Amino acid sequence: MLSTISLSVVMLSNTGEVLGLPQRFSLGLPSFGFQNCVITKDYRPLCASNLETYVNRSAFLCHRRLFPRLSVIHNGPC
Repeated sequence: MLSTISLSVVMLSNTGEVLGLPQRFSLGLPSFGFQNCVITKDYRPLCASNLETYVNRSAFLCHRRLFPRLSVIHNGPC
């Protein structure tokens, strides 16, 4: 599944003068399903292999969709 992002780009000179008309671009980016993540509100921090603290296991599992090699180092903050 792809998500589409549209951008308008304006080229400027080094003096700030607009060079030409704005150009529009659309990018198709993979949708990683964050809209389908269910993150509970409980606070049970855990430290992951990227040395970031996640508020709970559901937040960690959601982030791991992007980084499948991510693992839990220990319970509690990093």
